Amino acid sequence: MNAIRRATTETERRRAVTAFISNGSFMANSPISLEVLLSTLKLAPEHDIVTAVQQVLGQAPDTAVPFMAALLYLDATTMEERERLLGVIRHAQTPSAVSMLTGLADAAAGQYAEPLALAAIDTLGVIGSPVAVRDLEGRIETGTAQGHNVQPLVNALSRTANPAAYELLAAAARGDGTASPEVRLAALNALGHYPTVEARAALNQIITQEADASLLAAAQKALKRASLDIPDDLGNP
Repeated sequence: MNAIRRATTETERRRAVTAFISNGSFMANSPISLEVLLSTLKLAPEHDIVTAVQQVLGQAPDTAVPFMAALLYLDATTMEERERLLGVIRHAQTPSAVSMLTGLADAAAGQYAEPLALAAIDTLGVIGSPVAVRDLEGRIETGTAQGHNVQPLVNALSRTANPAAYELLAAAARGDGTASPEVRLAALNALGHYPTVEARAALNQIITQEADASLLAAAQKALKRASLDIPDDLGNP
């Protein structure tokens, strides 16, 4: 962290941050170092240091570390402290973190727009493993049936770009099984992140057969992305 503070150029700063992250994984497993990291996360004024600490804590081999950040979030007294702790959750982007993230999502009791739950489901979408994708699809199905707001879940699943989840997403986009329109919409959005022959073929087939106007529009938009014809609103699902 001192090296990050001493850096005088952007290049030096990036190198120092990278070195801190690459050497920091062992720190999150040491109680003393963990306490230092959490204190630094709370107090450091430098954005680069905060981000580096969030990444180290979020990607700790022991997923109890980001879960601890979630518990601290509940006791945090300022918005800034909460945002810094949420950053740890959002950096927990390893497959081993899925069960921890689903636990946080479960605790929301369907209120997925709440900041902690939102961080958890968004990160599930970013991880995009088959387990994470099935979890999000199930939450959308259940939430729709219970009358909950599932848009945060749709947005989360729409972010998925993990190659391992392609077959699941393609099946959901086609409407195979019991996929709801909301699941289909999210899956179609996600397919736009797969610039492959298979994804384009799947989307073209859906476009020729789809009768629902909103799903057809989503498929056409996804095809543009998958064809690397990037729209102006790329950041929107």
